[in-house]
Amino acid sequence: MSLLRTRWAAIGAAVAITLGGGGVGLVGATVDSGERTVYVPITPCRIIDTRPEFQVGPKSSPLGPAETHTVTARGSYGECMIPTEATALSMNVTAVGATLPTFLTIWATGETMPNASSLNPHPGEPPVPNAVTTDLSAGGKFHVYNLQGTVHVLADVVGYYAHHGHDDIHYTKAEANERFVDARPLRVRLSPHELRPSERGSQWTFGWEHGPSVAAECLTGRFELPVGLDVTGMSIVYTAPVPGATVGVSLAATRATSGPLIGSVLPPIVGETTVAASTNGLESADLVLTASGPATVLEDYDYVVGICTSDEIRVYGVEVSLTYVIP
Repeated sequence: MSLLRTRWAAIGAAVAITLGGGGVGLVGATVDSGERTVYVPITPCRIIDTRPEFQVGPKSSPLGPAETHTVTARGSYGECMIPTEATALSMNVTAVGATLPTFLTIWATGETMPNASSLNPHPGEPPVPNAVTTDLSAGGKFHVYNLQGTVHVLADVVGYYAHHGHDDIHYTKAEANERFVDARPLRVRLSPHELRPSERGSQWTFGWEHGPSVAAECLTGRFELPVGLDVTGMSIVYTAPVPGATVGVSLAATRATSGPLIGSVLPPIVGETTVAASTNGLESADLVLTASGPATVLEDYDYVVGICTSDEIRVYGVEVSLTYVIP
């Protein structure tokens, strides 16, 4: 049996998560007192890039065979400033220039390396991105391990987790509810596997790829969004080898499969045509779009995304951003 593990962790439906002693917990359960973990989104910042021409952090060479690179995440590291209360990081991690089929594993320093892969790069393939969440050690560190060959790694932090203490000693729960309103961000992702092209011109590699000689077409996907939450925007993870790729994006609510108003479509929550900046084939980027107005997720509606283009682009996943209020 080959040592190479091909556990594909596509952006969205299968986000790679490594858990250590601190634990990344689910947020949103009713908690009257005690401590729980909350997610804090931040403006993305690059914490490591091992490519010498784009170096971020102390390492300017690829990871070698069986090499483990340690990153001190808290405080000032690379282009990031992560607070000391951070217990875990949410990152977009990309592998570039693998010389052999390999896998990368990311986990908290001091913990046993998990039997799981965070990315699975192969030689000759375009940059391999993935969303990765990892715990941090007590000292704020995590490891990046490469199985074989050499490969460059870059990682952008998009948010962190921190323990949020709740002390209701001085208030009853009802009194606390009257005093505090907690608005939380939430993201719902679709992986490339959950997107379908309107024509057969696209091909599947690590994402849906629309080639330069292919006629215009659209990718569509269906989101299952939590009822009652407010949609604030969406983003598309992509690579575009040439500048000026024009992309039309829409997110609409439709009652297409059930209910008394079958076929009805509400005005688009997101609907615009924009230009995706070139990534020069080196790494993925996020095409961020905002909702046209307040849009609360309704019961009995399906939420469908459409991505249309006639230009060369590869789509790795789609993410809808929402907020919800815990009274």
